[in-house]
Amino acid sequence: MQVLWVADPTDGPPDVDPARLVSSRLASQRLRIGIPARELARAGIRQRVSSLSEQAPDDLDADVAVFSKILPRSAAHVERHIEFAQTLSARGVKVAVDVCDNHFGEAAFPYLQRLIAISDGVIANSSAMADIVAAHTERDAVIIPDPVEMARQVPRFEPQVRRGLLRGLQGRVKLLWFGGAPQNYAYLRNWLPRLAAMGGKSLQLELHVVAAPLAEIEADLTRHQGTDNLFMRFTAWSPAVLAAALADCDLVIIPGDPADPLKTGVSANRLAESIQAGRFAVASGMPSYWEFREGAWIGDDLLAGLQWALANQREAQKRIAYGQTLIDKHYLPSVVGAAWMAVLTGLKQKGT
Repeated sequence: MQVLWVADPTDGPPDVDPARLVSSRLASQRLRIGIPARELARAGIRQRVSSLSEQAPDDLDADVAVFSKILPRSAAHVERHIEFAQTLSARGVKVAVDVCDNHFGEAAFPYLQRLIAISDGVIANSSAMADIVAAHTERDAVIIPDPVEMARQVPRFEPQVRRGLLRGLQGRVKLLWFGGAPQNYAYLRNWLPRLAAMGGKSLQLELHVVAAPLAEIEADLTRHQGTDNLFMRFTAWSPAVLAAALADCDLVIIPGDPADPLKTGVSANRLAESIQAGRFAVASGMPSYWEFREGAWIGDDLLAGLQWALANQREAQKRIAYGQTLIDKHYLPSVVGAAWMAVLTGLKQKGT
């Protein structure tokens, strides 16, 4: 079997070897192409990446083509993907569309709808995203979750805090937030005043922000700096930086808005990655996060979750260990790779 991954370039044209996308700065390319491709390569599957701006359809050969992380820059942009998919289909190539973002409310929606309509199969990164796809296209999507990237680490939750007789919690807590999109950071920004109010002379909160080097994020953190209640610092993301930040923190906070239609279908990749790193996570109640409700703290009030964790440290550590058993079942690269193999093999055999 030969697989063609169709992907929009981020830092120039994508490498023709999809497994090299494990180092892409775009998480969806690492998780939806790079790691699955690496696992498929280990099983002997031949693969390559195509960028429509880089290669002509006639130069490509495949049994199955996966249109992954399509960025609907314009209707014409998505139209080119439709034409490419039609060309491949005419040559007998099975076409799959992998949906990991909710772009159905945007101007290019009719074109995305058409692309999915002519495809042989649809894949989604979460059950919530599969529901969104079904609601807008009447197509059922196979769910393949995002894999974790890091090796499992020993669960640890030992913040340097104690409960005083008169002043409540005392000590220091090292928090971590990591993410890429400015919209994800906007959710954190909304919580900064409340985090600062929770801190004080007896309880020092330190927040490490790891993200893409976006000027707007760095500038906003500077505006919020200057309080003794919440010390913040920023580090530009890289795989090594994130691994070190997870190893150094006490707790990961993942705010979000379950009512935001653009984020309703997000995967649990940041939550799963935190748990895999052996760290306790406090996260908003996004639909895909609830699977980990006994492996983390999930809910609307992140401060309540933070206070619960600090007051129940042994239970929090047990939850991390339980969350890692869920990752073993559903989120390891080998498990996710096997799911991709099953879906792509099924598509290749479809109609034969």
